[in-house]
Amino acid sequence: MGTKETKQVLVPSLGMELGTRITEVCDLLETRKNAAKAAGVSPDQIHRWMRGENLRNFGSVVKLCGEKGVSLDWLSTGEGPMMRDQRTGLTPPINIDLLAQVIAMIDGWLEDQGREMKKSKKAQVIAMAYEMISDGPENAIPEDYHNNVIRLLRVAS
Repeated sequence: MGTKETKQVLVPSLGMELGTRITEVCDLLETRKNAAKAAGVSPDQIHRWMRGENLRNFGSVVKLCGEKGVSLDWLSTGEGPMMRDQRTGLTPPINIDLLAQVIAMIDGWLEDQGREMKKSKKAQVIAMAYEMISDGPENAIPEDYHNNVIRLLRVAS
């Protein structure tokens, strides 16, 4: 019997397009070594992300973006401004009802799937999902973003 090579399948919208956006984020940090330090990973891992490979360590990608204020919505979709402070210049107040709905959606999915997530990683997913939804159209509701939130959870867990 021969061995069969398997390739990692990435979530749609991830892969090379995401790798290109990660490269742009790394360029803000001037060197791959600085980017790796900000993300808490090796320079080799940064290089793999830039090629759109091995994007399982979601928390480290969030750290990388946070170092320079890069919008997670832009990173995940390529839409909107790259930098968080370009959206409005001010941080809007937290919508507690929306945040509660996001947390309930994430907790529900984790429970349905019988999965657990470290508190720090779960907080990052909640923050990214909240940002994605709150950056959307004014009439948007969490259910409109359900599939995107589930993709985030699958990548992160």
